Amino acid sequence: MDRLQAEAAIARAMELDASRDDDAFDRQMLERLGREFGVSMESLNRAVDEVMTVPEGPLNAAATRTIDASQAEVEPAIESMLRLRGLTTDGGSVWRQDGGWWPDLYRFRSVTTLAVTLLAAGAGTTVRFMARLDRIWRAHLAAAVVLPVVLGLVMAMADPPAWLALSLAWIGLCALTYGYRRQAVRARLDQALAELAQPEYRRQPW
Repeated sequence: MDRLQAEAAIARAMELDASRDDDAFDRQMLERLGREFGVSMESLNRAVDEVMTVPEGPLNAAATRTIDASQAEVEPAIESMLRLRGLTTDGGSVWRQDGGWWPDLYRFRSVTTLAVTLLAAGAGTTVRFMARLDRIWRAHLAAAVVLPVVLGLVMAMADPPAWLALSLAWIGLCALTYGYRRQAVRARLDQALAELAQPEYRRQPW
């Protein structure tokens, strides 16, 4: 197989494997794949950096910080921090919050993921936390839809203007509360990275 065929085969294999929840790649796996395709580490580092700096979308929240410490020092501190907050991992870079809690981060008892990406940055390490909020978004979306439907069944025929006004106000409130939750998640991620940046925390992360 030539390079294009190999890339197409791997891309197809990833599509076939997309149903798995643990489709995360750690740094070692990326470097191994890069070597297989003849990609230089400089290009790989630049590509990872560009991916990490992509702005977050409406269904996630992210925080990035460069910490003045090696990856070997930062990684165990992150693991301790997340385990103490009730998150678990299967050894990859994706952590799951399943019924546990992180104050002001997750309040719904559903599986929510937090992707952790580490990138060497000179003598330091750039850390990026990316929290998926799609389940929380779906909960707010369901709430925004259910009440207008119920009100429609009860009062739309009797008083359409009042039903419309109440429905629009409720949908706006749901959107505002989701925005507040997303900001709260981002603030907690920023705070976690600020704690990791403290040398004393990395020496004794609890």
